[in-house]
Amino acid sequence: MANIFPCPSCGGELRYDIKNKKLKCLSCDESFEADTYKSKFMDEGEKAVKFPIYRCKNCAGEIVGNDIDSMEFCPYCGTQIVLSEKFSETGAPKFIIPFSISKEDCKKEYKNMTSNVAFLPDELKSEEGLNKFVGLYTPYWLFNYEAKTNIKTGGIKRYSKGSYDYTEKAKLSIDVDYDNLIVSYDASDTLDDTISHKVEPFYLNHAIEFNPNYMAGFYAENSNVKSDGYKHFADKKSDEMLVGEIKGSSPDGFTPLINEDDEYKLLEKKAYKGVEGAYLPLWFLTTKNKDRVAYTIVNGQSGRMYSELPVDIKKYIGASLIASLIFAFIFIFVIGSIPIKSISTIGILFSIVMIVLTSYQSKKIYEKENHINDIGYQLTKKENKGNRKKPYRKVIAAIFFSILGGVSALVLKILNPADDIFYYGVLMFIFVMLLLSILTMAKDYNRLATNPLPQFNKTGGGLDGK
Repeated sequence: MANIFPCPSCGGELRYDIKNKKLKCLSCDESFEADTYKSKFMDEGEKAVKFPIYRCKNCAGEIVGNDIDSMEFCPYCGTQIVLSEKFSETGAPKFIIPFSISKEDCKKEYKNMTSNVAFLPDELKSEEGLNKFVGLYTPYWLFNYEAKTNIKTGGIKRYSKGSYDYTEKAKLSIDVDYDNLIVSYDASDTLDDTISHKVEPFYLNHAIEFNPNYMAGFYAENSNVKSDGYKHFADKKSDEMLVGEIKGSSPDGFTPLINEDDEYKLLEKKAYKGVEGAYLPLWFLTTKNKDRVAYTIVNGQSGRMYSELPVDIKKYIGASLIASLIFAFIFIFVIGSIPIKSISTIGILFSIVMIVLTSYQSKKIYEKENHINDIGYQLTKKENKGNRKKPYRKVIAAIFFSILGGVSALVLKILNPADDIFYYGVLMFIFVMLLLSILTMAKDYNRLATNPLPQFNKTGGGLDGK
């Protein structure tokens, strides 16, 4: 395919250099200003490039880019095969935030974060694995609001002077003047909203008018969630942001005492200015293991990181066995004087704790695998119904083992047999059940710390509002 960003000097390929904030040629190392560079392949009317769209054969995820040859795998499912499908014909978003964080920055921060993580699988810390970070511009909707009014309310100020504490009250007159109160939502069901929120915020006041030059050497995700579905949520979020801004202010050192009437008057003056599309920078690291994938996502502007870290079951089992032996030694030789009949009570309490923990984990697994809190997924679920897996709830085995151990301990306590041999036999059974509960809990933790291989049915485009 044609080189969309050719070097004016040698015809080589230009890529955006994050450190120098310029386009740099891979062949002759010459640099050019990203704002002023013009390619013959650009559409001057829309300031856009009709990039080719590549669809992954495995998950149907769509990736927009000009240098797909250097992409070795799909950032969504980890598969190494992608297929050219068509060209983008939807125009450009209004804004873009260029990458400020480099791949090397991501690798360094990831190493620092995982240096003391126990039981981490080897593939999640190998240099080869860390080189798979992919820079991906993610489509977002930016909902814009303004608020201009004056709020009269009470205020309070507390301070200490010498050995005395003082409290002052005052009547405040607060001028509210917000031209751009922006709420962002990712415009794709590919990126789970619960994940995108964990790498936010983006500093949206640094967004610039879209220029495709900043995409040189990077990729973009093809959007497929319309802005209408987010409008209600954006309205509520902007209410919270506006009230929070006023409550967090401190005119003359006083803390505003905003009541419900004040909030109502404030929000009554809030006005919706419209919605625009934007490409925001994210780094993706996808690690695949059988039919599961683990994501590490980094905010390409601030460096804020979200990482899914499953455990190596073999390492975990080894450590658990060692810990069990140590516990048995301590019990036999240090606290072995505890009456055997009291151990059943300990077994009941431990089982209750495990039931609570495993039930909570089961709930979180259900919410994640069925995208309960992912607005983008829910908005497209009906549209892509034929390609979605039906929601299901799997009761994890750890709950069963915990209940079985607890019930056995309770029955033992109620029957209270005279012969200690019954206690030893039942307590051994309880110990095995709780050990199985811990091991299966670790396996199900890996389900919570990873994701099923995604299956998409992209409709593509739409950030320009068309």
